[in-house]
Amino acid sequence: MEYYNNSPGMNELNLYGIEKKREIISTGAISPDKSMMTYSVVYFYPNNRQFTSKVFLVANNFQIKTTDKIAKSILESGLDSLDKYIFRTLTVVDWSSDSKKLLIKETVGEYLKSIWATNIWVYNFDTENVKRLDNIKKAIVYYWKINQNLDLDDYKWDIVPLGWDINNPDMVIVNAYGYGDLGKQFLGCWSIDTFNGTTKLLSLFKQNLPVAKNGFKFVPKK
Repeated sequence: MEYYNNSPGMNELNLYGIEKKREIISTGAISPDKSMMTYSVVYFYPNNRQFTSKVFLVANNFQIKTTDKIAKSILESGLDSLDKYIFRTLTVVDWSSDSKKLLIKETVGEYLKSIWATNIWVYNFDTENVKRLDNIKKAIVYYWKINQNLDLDDYKWDIVPLGWDINNPDMVIVNAYGYGDLGKQFLGCWSIDTFNGTTKLLSLFKQNLPVAKNGFKFVPKK
């Protein structure tokens, strides 16, 4: 096994061929205590070109089977609506160091065109509740408006959740980027407390920040 979040925030779903397969299953993310595994599934509906997604949990069994009764769905996206040409995918970012929380990103956009937004979710295994961390986007917009007189609502921008803060295991670290005529522009590295929603600007410059590597994944034998 190796660390699941080995390149922080870079785990992406490979949806190649989903139009024919109708279903794509991600790599499994094993908890640090090796008692549980999570993975996401993306479903494609050809009639309206819609993508939906679920995150599944398997305890004490590392076999990925979406139809197995032991696989419990802990988060869903897009299954409660009919949205033509809209994709909603869920990707596991990483486990918390104590195996009690799971960081998940939700990507929303238009099929074959563009990503609209990335949302951050945290599932708490003690309470069995899931929470969306919206404060981070509000904090980024507020900072650039007040300090730089830049209204991000007038531009295309998004966030990339990197993982958990290695020095503060309750915090999630996020990069923000703007997209325009000058290409991709860095809008800072930020953190958000998963309990109270407190946000903090960590850096306006790209650098090696303390992102943890907690969960594991299986590596095929060579």
